[in-house]
Amino acid sequence: RRVHGTLSECLFFFEMKLPLTVLLLFVVVIFGDVDEDSDVVTGTADNFEEEVFGSKYGTLVEFYAPWCGHCKNLAPEYAQAATELKGTVKLVAVDATVHNELGSKYDVKGYPTLKFFPPGSEDPIDYDGGRNAAAIVEWCQAKAEEYGHSPEVKELTSDADFLECLEKKVCVVAVLPHLIDGGAAARNEYIETLKSVAGKM
Repeated sequence: RRVHGTLSECLFFFEMKLPLTVLLLFVVVIFGDVDEDSDVVTGTADNFEEEVFGSKYGTLVEFYAPWCGHCKNLAPEYAQAATELKGTVKLVAVDATVHNELGSKYDVKGYPTLKFFPPGSEDPIDYDGGRNAAAIVEWCQAKAEEYGHSPEVKELTSDADFLECLEKKVCVVAVLPHLIDGGAAARNEYIETLKSVAGKM
């Protein structure tokens, strides 16, 4: 059943339907936030490690040159794909004429060059899909399914937490047994199961 309202109202609903020992709500955020000012993240030598290696999502990186005609043609398609993939795969654009150390490190020999970094990996995979938004989305979704991502797990403790969850593209709210019913080990097992399933969605 779909439940609307504040966290307090939803807790009241759950308490009426479930044993009183079930008290804590956990949320698995499957799709998190990306820079709200732009769906394509600007990559630099300074933020590359954080934005790419530190991302819980797979990341597609475009190495481009401002004067490159093919790069200019790709730009609107790349931006559209970034919007459609927001919260599933992160799209980053690096000006390789400015950050040439990154271009050299990843063997960029022409523009644009696109490489996909699985979540937490420093070893990219060459992008071999089409150069339009639909093709980029399809290719990245296949990689997201293959490699998954690391979902965020938060405990809901306030109306603000609940409303933040509702702002996500997709989230899962789980009602877990109280610690006295199974202990920390059982609780952690539930959470790991949720993360494993969510990471493949």
